[in-house]
Amino acid sequence: MFKSIALATTAALISAPTTTNAAHDNSTGTCYSTFIDAKSYTAGSLISYATVTDYCCASSGTAGTETVGCDKGDTNCVCAVEGQFGCGAKSLNSETINNNWECTDTARCNDQYWQPGNIHGANAWTKKEVCTLPANHITPRPDVWDSTHPQCPKEYTAGTDIPPSGIVTVKDYDGWNIVYQCTTGVYSVFCGMAGYEPGTGEVYSADYWTDIGSCVGPPGSLNVTDYPGYSDLPNVGGCPTKWDASEEYEGGDKVSNDESVVYQCKDDSNFNYLFCPQREPGVTQGWEQAWTQVGVCSGTITPSASPSFDTLEDVNGCPDEWKVQTYEEGDKVSGKAAIGPGGVSKLVYKCKGGPQSGWCGMAGYEPGDGIAWKDAWIVEGHCSGTIVPTASPTIDTDAGPCYADWLASEVYEEGDKVSLTVSTIPLRKVSFECKGWPYTLFCKQYKPETFGADQGWKSLGGCDGTGSPTMAPVFVSLTEIGDGCPSAWSASKTDYEEGDAVSLTVSSTPERTVVYKCKAWPQTGYCNQGSGFKPGTKYGKMAWELVGHCDGTISPTLAPTPYQGNDAAPFLCTYTKEEPSPTVTESCTHGSSTDCTCVNVQSTEPCTCSDAGCSNYGICSTAGGTKTVNTQVCTKPKQVDVTYPINNWSSAITYEAGDYVRIGRQKYKCSQHPYTGYCQQYDPHRGTDPVQSAEGWLEDGLCS
Repeated sequence: MFKSIALATTAALISAPTTTNAAHDNSTGTCYSTFIDAKSYTAGSLISYATVTDYCCASSGTAGTETVGCDKGDTNCVCAVEGQFGCGAKSLNSETINNNWECTDTARCNDQYWQPGNIHGANAWTKKEVCTLPANHITPRPDVWDSTHPQCPKEYTAGTDIPPSGIVTVKDYDGWNIVYQCTTGVYSVFCGMAGYEPGTGEVYSADYWTDIGSCVGPPGSLNVTDYPGYSDLPNVGGCPTKWDASEEYEGGDKVSNDESVVYQCKDDSNFNYLFCPQREPGVTQGWEQAWTQVGVCSGTITPSASPSFDTLEDVNGCPDEWKVQTYEEGDKVSGKAAIGPGGVSKLVYKCKGGPQSGWCGMAGYEPGDGIAWKDAWIVEGHCSGTIVPTASPTIDTDAGPCYADWLASEVYEEGDKVSLTVSTIPLRKVSFECKGWPYTLFCKQYKPETFGADQGWKSLGGCDGTGSPTMAPVFVSLTEIGDGCPSAWSASKTDYEEGDAVSLTVSSTPERTVVYKCKAWPQTGYCNQGSGFKPGTKYGKMAWELVGHCDGTISPTLAPTPYQGNDAAPFLCTYTKEEPSPTVTESCTHGSSTDCTCVNVQSTEPCTCSDAGCSNYGICSTAGGTKTVNTQVCTKPKQVDVTYPINNWSSAITYEAGDYVRIGRQKYKCSQHPYTGYCQQYDPHRGTDPVQSAEGWLEDGLCS
């Protein structure tokens, strides 16, 4: 009898002498690298593995030091007590045999329960020839990954960005540099994550990496143009400086990395350049948001991180230095002193146009200080000496008159003009005109020259002297309505109808009041939607029409105005609805409806002496008997036509199918189930929810 013991092939075990048993195949070959539990294997991998075979009672082999129990009469058994089983002990004979093995199942070869020599090992490994492991054994180099460019790509580092099909170098357990290639598609994002390192035997490693062969030289010796996907990159000449997290990059700045790949900081409206100092191109995950790969390079060039005096125009004299004040588009300031081509110089910055100009004079936007200034200023050039300040506005010789100052409390309309003082010494003022709808609403919201003000105000240039107020509306262009003003518009009122007139005070000094009229359906519903559709606002034009101006007061014209009908029917607009009568009833069958009620009614009727219950029952000599009879009588209220006036819709009324409301002369009828519930929730103006309002209320003719 014998037993085999699979051994973990530690260096001490493999270096021990190998004993050959005559009963086994003694042919030997070269041993492959020894099996290592932590290494990742794939189908076709060749390794060597050692097993120890014990021979319990055989005479061959080399005696070991281990002993086992034995019975009297067993070979080599020495018994301390005669005649007992298990009475003694004997030495074991054993031998160690090295075999080469080949992996046949990638998944199982890396599972500890399927290792060579285990009971299940034959399902993952094929046992091959006996081999001899010589001293200082070196595993042969695997085939190189690219015979034309066998150099090694950069070494793998967890946490870096690995592109799809990207290649890296990993040193294996035999000391060879092995090239692994990342998978393609969306799963390539895992290649740079910890726990997915190539060649480690981690459970997910083989799912995202492929061993494509060995490489020659140290990691990183492969030319960048020989990387997969890099061969098409253009050569952009000399290499700019390396990326530096402490540098303040602008859109358009270029950097290079150790592989001579050139990246350019993005310059777009999404401000992605703000991420350029935070994300190292080609390394930090998400670098693509800030950088664009533009080519490869060789040699060096002058750093392109802006600003560079070598590429900037000398604008001669320096304008005033920046300070917190109001700047306009095109204003120039000088920054702090720096060393330029001719000695000490300053950078010149120009205020951007559009809404960005509002930032130019704000704290935190000093040119060259931090990052935010790039949103407001651009580098114009460099300078030395001084020039006359260019802070605008420059007052034209043909400047127009100045108007009243802008006031936050004022309501401005299209054509209104205001003036703004931009400096007191010397006195300089600029005039602005309020733009037309829908930009008019910004005139009250933003003071001219502040950020966002250009949405509502148009600059008219410098001004001098005093002009007549132009506060809109210009009443000479509006019709005067009646002998007074209708009631003021109210956001809480919900029953405005077509043609209703309201007044709105647009300024108190001078007092100015204009008149609006509610538009016809379907716009009528917006008149009742509150402050969001206030007359004169952006969306107010959807509901209200400006019809003129007014002075004083008149009788209110607010609807609803009761409909008086015509000469033939001088009554309110009405409709007829069937309802239960409170006084008139009709017969019904018990249980036929919930309003059917039944009572027992007693009466008497004639009977004969042979009728049970008859008063003369059994006494036939007496004629004319009677008996009591109980009769069930069921009645319910009779449905009668009831006339109701058709009024405006109200949230306080519970409407039923067939009920009517009106808007002016237009009648609306409440729908049958299942849409009846919408009649209570939505008015027929089609305002808050036009679909459900239309399902609840159906147009049903006009009041005549």
